[in-house]
Amino acid sequence: MLATGFSVAGIRRSILSEQVAILATGVITGVVSAIVATLPSLIDNPDIPWFFLTSMAVLIIFTGLAVLMLSLGNITASSLSKSLRKE
Repeated sequence: MLATGFSVAGIRRSILSEQVAILATGVITGVVSAIVATLPSLIDNPDIPWFFLTSMAVLIIFTGLAVLMLSLGNITASSLSKSLRKE
C-alpha cells in the first residue's frame, strides 16, 4: 500500500478500522452465543453476576484495543518496505 501512494498514517487507520471491526464482531458474537447457550440457566437463576460478566467483556475489548495500539506503533515506512522486500 505504501508503494501505491498510501501514507503510513493512512495504512495505520486502515489496519485500525479493520481490526476494531474484527474485535467488535468477535466480542458481540461471543456474548450473544454465550447468552443463547446459557439462556435456561439465566431464566432460572436470578443471582447472575452481571457486573463481573460485563466487566470481563469490557476488559477483553480494552485489552484488544491496547494490543492493537501497541502493534500499530511499530509500523513505520521502513518496516513496511523491509517486509515487502522479504516477500
